[in-house]
Amino acid sequence: MIITFRNWLGKRAGGGVAWDANCNREIPSVERDKAKVFDVYSTHTKDCKICQDALKNINRVTIFSFISSGICLFLALLVDSRNIAQQQISTGFFVAPPLSFWLLTLGSIALGLVGYYLKKFSRLFYVYHFEHHRND
Repeated sequence: MIITFRNWLGKRAGGGVAWDANCNREIPSVERDKAKVFDVYSTHTKDCKICQDALKNINRVTIFSFISSGICLFLALLVDSRNIAQQQISTGFFVAPPLSFWLLTLGSIALGLVGYYLKKFSRLFYVYHFEHHRND
């Protein structure tokens, strides 16, 4: 295909691309600073309304997730302490926490993990490191 394209370019297009007279024909130097190459925020996100809205929504859900995780943990401790107090009064022996404690604790952990991974995902709107030799 490349040979065919070059032949077409030579025969039909006059041997090359017709550049504008005001076009700068010098190729810019290769950017070696990886911080500038992988900077997604200044090259795209700050100007893209869709990405800005997505980033705001991700940040809102992240904050909601962390706050909900804290509330679930507080409620789990509250349920456990009430259960311990009631069991101590009635039997005097230690009894395992109720199912609601475990569900609230699991919910707290799950919401914390959701918040953590959303925060990690939101970093891609600022910097996106990619190197071809590490692409598996």
